Amino acid sequence: MFAQPIPFWTSDQVITYSELQKFRSSEYAHRSPALIQKVKTALLRFYNAPTKITAINALLELDEYALELSCFNSEWVDFSTVVFELAIIPSHASIPWMYTYLSNMLNLTLERITNGRRNL
Repeated sequence: MFAQPIPFWTSDQVITYSELQKFRSSEYAHRSPALIQKVKTALLRFYNAPTKITAINALLELDEYALELSCFNSEWVDFSTVVFELAIIPSHASIPWMYTYLSNMLNLTLERITNGRRNL
C-alpha cells in the first residue's frame, strides 16, 4: 500500500507515500525552528498591535506560518485551524483574550510535540 506512487497534482512527478513522509519529516526538522520563532513573534505583534488593522495583519501572518507548519507536521493542524477561524470569523472577543487563547494553543501544541506524541 505505501509503495503505491502518489502523483503531485502540480507536476508530473510521482513519489511513494514513504518518500512523502520522509520529505515531510526532513522539511519539518529543517524549517520548524525558524517558523516557530516567527509564530511567537507574530503572536506578540498581534498582542501589541496599536490598531485593529495591525492586529488583523499580524493574525494573517500568524495564519500563514501555522499553515506552513501544519503541512509538515499534523500536530499543528489544530493550532492552524484556530488561527484561521479567529482571522476570518467576526468576533467580539478582545485581543488580550484571543492572545491568551492562541498562546495556550501554541503551548499545548509544542508540549504534544516535545513529549514525543509526534504524528508526522
